[in-house]
Amino acid sequence: MSTNPRPTSEAAGGAANLTKPIFEAMQQGAGIYFAMPQKLMQANLEATTSAFGFINRCMAAQADAWSKMSSANDLAKASDVQRAFLEAVSKDSAEEVSKLAEIAKKNFAVMSSLATAGVNKGLSPGNSS
Repeated sequence: MSTNPRPTSEAAGGAANLTKPIFEAMQQGAGIYFAMPQKLMQANLEATTSAFGFINRCMAAQADAWSKMSSANDLAKASDVQRAFLEAVSKDSAEEVSKLAEIAKKNFAVMSSLATAGVNKGLSPGNSS
């Protein structure tokens, strides 16, 4: 009694039907997987750009304060220069913290949506289906 090692077309079609959803899930998972590092890099670049801009503004404000301080010929004027500098830097610091918080909030939402997309497509870790 011999067995035919070649699969029938019905068996081959059944195998294709079984592997198609697996392949599609793998493609979706790979798309989400590769999108995350790109989004993280964009978030880091945005935050870094903002931070360097803040540092630049602080350095310019400090240079300006030192320039004004060099021409202060009494304690009252020196005190005014110092007060104005501290007020400006405090305001800029508060604005920068707010800006960085918005960047973080926006990027958290993007990352959450990517993760949610993966879970909604059945791509969560430990999913055996």
